[in-house]
Amino acid sequence: MNKKNQEKKILTRITKGYYGKAAFAATATFIISLCGLCYLLGITIRINTEYNYDFRALVTSVGLSITSLITVLYLDKKKLHLFPAIALWVLLGLLSYTLLSAIWGTGEWPNRLFSGWHRLEGNRLEQVKTILTTIGGIGGVGYLVIKYRERSASERGEADEKLLHAVQQLGDSSAQVRIAGVYALANVADTYGDSYTQRVVDILCGYLRINRTREDLKEDSSTNDKSPSFIDGPVESTILSVLANHLRPSHQKFHQWTSCNLNLHGATLTETVDFSNTHIGEIDARDTKFRAAIFEHVIFHGKASFENSIFTNVANFKCTNFKDEVDFSDASFEQHVDFSGNSDEERSIFAGEVKFENTTFFGGASFCYANFNLNSYRKATFFGYVKFRQVNFNQCASFERIKMYFDSDNREPCIQFTGNFSQGANFEKVGDMNSSPMCLSFNSITSDKRTEISKITKITGYLTVQAENVNLDCLEYFNDYTTPPNNVIIFANTTISGYARLAADNILQLHFTDVNFCATADFDIPFESEIKFIDVTFNSRHKTGVSFPRSVQLIDGLPKGAKWVVPNKRGFPLNKGGQSPSDEEGQSNEASSTSSLLQGEGGEKDGNDNT
Repeated sequence: MNKKNQEKKILTRITKGYYGKAAFAATATFIISLCGLCYLLGITIRINTEYNYDFRALVTSVGLSITSLITVLYLDKKKLHLFPAIALWVLLGLLSYTLLSAIWGTGEWPNRLFSGWHRLEGNRLEQVKTILTTIGGIGGVGYLVIKYRERSASERGEADEKLLHAVQQLGDSSAQVRIAGVYALANVADTYGDSYTQRVVDILCGYLRINRTREDLKEDSSTNDKSPSFIDGPVESTILSVLANHLRPSHQKFHQWTSCNLNLHGATLTETVDFSNTHIGEIDARDTKFRAAIFEHVIFHGKASFENSIFTNVANFKCTNFKDEVDFSDASFEQHVDFSGNSDEERSIFAGEVKFENTTFFGGASFCYANFNLNSYRKATFFGYVKFRQVNFNQCASFERIKMYFDSDNREPCIQFTGNFSQGANFEKVGDMNSSPMCLSFNSITSDKRTEISKITKITGYLTVQAENVNLDCLEYFNDYTTPPNNVIIFANTTISGYARLAADNILQLHFTDVNFCATADFDIPFESEIKFIDVTFNSRHKTGVSFPRSVQLIDGLPKGAKWVVPNKRGFPLNKGGQSPSDEEGQSNEASSTSSLLQGEGGEKDGNDNT
């Protein structure tokens, strides 16, 4: 009893809220409209029987208040019952009569607006005709509304009957009947639209989520039949094809399907999922197993969740536009995955938060020509060459604790970056002693289009670093792990506008070719480490902030190959591309060593796809 009373109280409270808001809106509309109309029409409220009353303002205000009442009730309950619907149509009819009378009437504004409501002196018959015509019109409107509601109810009943029949076909033991049920469901959505579209999509996705083995589908099979137990490929392929065709702009019912959400949570898909050139609302593909997935040129209008999903074959997300959050955490790509765009004009867009945390890339990955906002690759694992060429990171690029391993060609794993890091980059604790040493390469293709890394760049881990044609704001290189063998850190044609600190216990060699240090620089490296400087400049204003280990022989506070430079008014004297004014030809020869190193490691072999 207590539960029933509680439910009754909640229902009463909700009902009061609905009608309370409607009553308040109607009252406010009545008062405001009455005062406004009286002022516009010049009507003076008189309490005197000698004068004829002008009810134009009063009648109009009552109509507007009733209209606001019905509107609020409809917005709250999202359903208009028969009597409010008739009342609304009557009010709209009276409004139309008023406007037409004003158009065809005579006189001056604003009196002309209500010319159709003036009393006709001396012509009672015409007035009676007008009244009867108005009443007949109102009755006709009511009749039309009733017939419309009856027709709508009949159509809904017909649609429900067809939907039920199609669902029964989808549950048949025969694959041919199930395929017919798929097309019947699509026909229901195309014919009746509205809520039926999402219902049909939910039914089709629900079918893909069930266990569709031979036993579950009650397919006949002998004891000697060695065919796979999963035999629902034709039906699955039909469903995927129907969904894809309806989600493409070329389909005539496209706009009915674009806002639909796809729920593939936990589904096992043995056929190729080709959703290229489609528009999708939200997609829930958590714990989903894809054989092959093609999402090229897809626009995801809502959230896209691929957590714990498995892609056993090639996954294609080229030129995809994610307008909201996207989550690939704990996903597994067993073959190559492509998230790249085609050019600066045709990019892959990640407008919301992007998560690739704990994601495993077994076959390499490409993110060329992509735009990222807030992104995280924390604890991701890479088994192949990874390309981030011409990429824009609009938020701090997070690559904490990523790992990388040797591939089948036994070349050094490398992640290549070019583009813009507007909020810095975080490469803390990259790799560990159980993974292969990783190479982070910031290597712009041309010197006139340099890689820009703003804010602070933090790098630590079991790795080597190579940077060519790069503008760095601030650099922090700390080595918390044992440095990989033959560790050589190379910087070429690079500008570090802020402070630079390289503190590591096991750095073997530091090579700087045509590098400009515009602020303080601290080289806290071991005694046995080798530092090579070729055409390197330091800001003379920060002599006290530049320090080297005792093992380095200094001339005027700098090692051989480096010199002090006085900055100009714009900050630091640099030529085009950041080259030193001393020896451009010599620099180009030295800097080419970095590129040749990458080519030898397979950088050009795998990297020509999106250059």
